[in-house]
Amino acid sequence: MTDEHVPVLIVGAGGAGLSLSLLLHQQGIASVLLERRSDVSWYPRARNLNFRTLEVFRGLGLEPQVIAAGAHLSRTLRKATLASHGVEGFPSLEQFLHIADDLKVFTPEPPFWYCPQSRLEPLLLEEAKCRGCDVRYNTELVSFTQDSEGVSATITDRATDTASVLQTDYLLAADGAHSHIRKALGVKGEGLGVLDEHYIFVYFRAPWSELIRGYENDAILIDRPGIRGFFLITDADRGMFLIQEQSAKDYTVERCKELIVDGMGKPDLTVEIVDVGHWQPGQLVAEHFGQGRVFLVGDAAHTMPPKLGLGVNTAIQSAQNLAKNI
Repeated sequence: MTDEHVPVLIVGAGGAGLSLSLLLHQQGIASVLLERRSDVSWYPRARNLNFRTLEVFRGLGLEPQVIAAGAHLSRTLRKATLASHGVEGFPSLEQFLHIADDLKVFTPEPPFWYCPQSRLEPLLLEEAKCRGCDVRYNTELVSFTQDSEGVSATITDRATDTASVLQTDYLLAADGAHSHIRKALGVKGEGLGVLDEHYIFVYFRAPWSELIRGYENDAILIDRPGIRGFFLITDADRGMFLIQEQSAKDYTVERCKELIVDGMGKPDLTVEIVDVGHWQPGQLVAEHFGQGRVFLVGDAAHTMPPKLGLGVNTAIQSAQNLAKNI
């Protein structure tokens, strides 16, 4: 077991963690960013960035890349099947809020910009590597202790099962809504907690490029008797089907595949189910965001339902606030 020292250790390479790594590097502060996953996420979640988040990226010199990777605010459309010709559109968020023209007085950024997790994470990771940030995937924080001088963290390389100890001045927890670091600190949350809303995320592979051409940045609601759910698009071969349903046990892999084939309207299309996940949104804020030399950021500090909060936008903006105060 070997020891190394770094000024800041960040745990969790989502939007908050990757942004923290870049923001600290910009200030000349070295960090190590750990992520237990083996790679970036390809799930098309956290879909729209707001103007304040784009301003954070402008400060990092990344706004052109984010704009190029994204598109105008995604639309929500309704079809009987993806293959059918009829389509109904819903008012966009910009139209609903009537804010596009008003914001031009305050910022050159668009009010919202479509750049989901599946596009943003690879972009931020590539930029972090190019700038010399130390980002380690497939690496997990096992335990930590702290005193007035710093934090001692035991980490494990998941590929080799090799443990090492990292000494750091500060530990920043960007490890998500179910933060192990927050739990280890014994920090309680305040709020409504887990809500009585149930969603099923079905991730799949399918050669569906013909069906989504022209809708690559949109959410498509399939709504007719026997089926109701949203198709969200990663790329020409991958996507997600979102179902709101109380009972997840009825949605086996076979049932989910049937629904996706039905929703596509192309029974001869080959569909492979990659994963089926059940999710309940929560509304919870940590009673405090720091304890000693350990600080919470992003979903580890505050979780919110998508319809009542700003999700990854709040995470990235809080990462900027934290980076300024390290």
